[in-house]
Amino acid sequence: CYPEYVQILAKKDITSIEQLAGKKVSVGDAGSGTEFNARQILAAYNLSFDDIKVSNQSFADSADSLKNGTIDAAFVVAGYPTTAVTELATNFDFNLLAIDDDHAAKLQSDYGFYYYGVIPGGTYGPVADDVPAVEESEDESSKYKKIPGIDYDAAVTNCGTEETFVQALEIFYNSLDKKADEIEGFEREKDIKNYTIKVHALKSAARLVGALKLSDDAKYLEACGDKNDIEEIESKTPALLSLYRSYKPELAKVFGANDEPDMSLPEISVEDLHEMYSLIKGFAADFDLDNIDRMIEETKNYRIPESEREKFEKVKECVTNADWGTLEELL
Repeated sequence: CYPEYVQILAKKDITSIEQLAGKKVSVGDAGSGTEFNARQILAAYNLSFDDIKVSNQSFADSADSLKNGTIDAAFVVAGYPTTAVTELATNFDFNLLAIDDDHAAKLQSDYGFYYYGVIPGGTYGPVADDVPAVEESEDESSKYKKIPGIDYDAAVTNCGTEETFVQALEIFYNSLDKKADEIEGFEREKDIKNYTIKVHALKSAARLVGALKLSDDAKYLEACGDKNDIEEIESKTPALLSLYRSYKPELAKVFGANDEPDMSLPEISVEDLHEMYSLIKGFAADFDLDNIDRMIEETKNYRIPESEREKFEKVKECVTNADWGTLEELL
């Protein structure tokens, strides 16, 4: 995988990451991977965004602002040499701040996707010496570890394997809009019975994929539903739905490319798909989970007919959530 390096550019009077405290620092675009990395790097040095003056800018705008003196430092996460930094180096003198071995080791231990690296001296004109840094390798696991609001370790523990976690997370993503709208509709209609059923389901699904705060919030509102506490439900549901829906753009970065079917795959016939459903129904009756998982896995080699996609996604969701009652109704 192509490595990206955390490059921290700073004015010449700033020589260490600790000295960023109180300074105006560009941490990349809001919600970007660079902003995510900046939070983690600062945390390794016992700093947070509360300790700096945060500015959200692109790499190019960060370089311009550093040159113009409107910021003191900037995080750039990219392979080197980075075009915006190379252009800045032609007419501006800056430091690249080092991430020493101890802090690099902490980052690797805490997150798993940071590795020791070096930005060679001479990569950028003003920086003559090698600069210790960390590189970020985009392996398959790292993109899931970086999703804001998802506790990867908890999710893999809950699901049993990373593969099952990814399947559950994709279902969580695909069903998010519909399920959020259902909760909102039942709350608006004051249908507390069905509202409580839906937030109970959200509690379980969110915990399965490591969305722990969302799960805890849903658990609280489930208890409110059990007590018929309409006032508290009306008060707290908007925040629950806002948090729930906030996962959509983050997960779209991981699964959005899969919204359209891969047209290079052969299309499975409706007849074969229905035969598979019959087999799954039989396996579910016998609690033969291995064969169910095997059949779902085999479908990855085929394109699902458009007329069957919605049902197929529901079947996968039931399998992932072990919702055998709903699966039997579907099939």
